[in-house]
Amino acid sequence: VVSTEQFQEVLDPVERINIATNNSELRTALTSFYQSTNGKSWKTNTNWMNSGEICPSGAWYGVSCTGSAILTLSLSSNSVSGTIPSELGLLTSATLITQVFNALNGTIPSQLGQLSKMAQGFLLYYGSLSGSIPSQLGLLTNLYQDFYLYSNELTGSIPSQLGKLTGLNRDF
Repeated sequence: VVSTEQFQEVLDPVERINIATNNSELRTALTSFYQSTNGKSWKTNTNWMNSGEICPSGAWYGVSCTGSAILTLSLSSNSVSGTIPSELGLLTSATLITQVFNALNGTIPSQLGQLSKMAQGFLLYYGSLSGSIPSQLGLLTNLYQDFYLYSNELTGSIPSQLGKLTGLNRDF
């Protein structure tokens, strides 16, 4: 029979590796976002790019967490300008992304379709995003609340794959 202490000794290193990998991916995603959106010029960028932990909630301005998982990235009306990096697709635990009333431009990366836990909202309106809407956003099938892309410079037709977002209360 294995004691609780012995079991914990075996489990702890595995758990630490998973959290470290997670934190490494989270840091990569958020660092890429900070750099591609001129984070130094945001109205508020408290604790961004420091060497400390990203989570718990409030450690990095606009980022909320549960445990070591990022739940939301909300930087609306924060003078965020530039392009959305594809690395943002690494925030697979995110349930809400809000980038409203900012100056985001360029295309929406197809990798954002990897945000499989996105449930509360995908809000990228009142910006300068251009190009077509990636069909991969149709993979955000857990969305039940908001999907807003209006007031951008998007072109083309709405991908049929967005028809898979059947749980939405409000859209586009």
